[in-house]
Amino acid sequence: MSCGHHLQKLLAFAFFAPCLFAQWDKSVLRGLTGVEVLVEIEQKSETTVAGITKDALQTDAELRLRRSVKVLNHEEALQSPATAMLYFNVHPLCWSTGQCVFALELSLMELVRLERNKTTGIFPMGGALAATTWNCSLLLAASRNNAERQVRDSLGDMVDRFLNDYRSEEH
Repeated sequence: MSCGHHLQKLLAFAFFAPCLFAQWDKSVLRGLTGVEVLVEIEQKSETTVAGITKDALQTDAELRLRRSVKVLNHEEALQSPATAMLYFNVHPLCWSTGQCVFALELSLMELVRLERNKTTGIFPMGGALAATTWNCSLLLAASRNNAERQVRDSLGDMVDRFLNDYRSEEH
């Protein structure tokens, strides 16, 4: 095996481990009735070369989520106070050698209120702010040849982690 292959395996474990062992207060998921999914890809030229598309990642996440939680469009999410946005961000860094590192983040973003200053926020009268209430992040090393599959598999693992936490807090 090549040195690059060993480094790839080490990075995948070392940086995936924090997501596996992170301990968020899962009770924030109690009462959540649905999620809107938003996928963003930084440096789209890098991911285009690696074959990664926003549409594929969005579809993967939504299909996986539908097993346990209602997936909402933007208009539906605005109508319900018990919903949140599940935000997936891909930030790639690729070299001319064909090796890439991807920073992946899956965050549950919800509107929260500051009790000490109820007028601060995105709504002048409501005082609500968007805050991360659940998160899973990792760094993934991959070659351009297999980056699409590894990023999509990693997203699936991250969504499964979210769903496991969500199911553990259902009433």
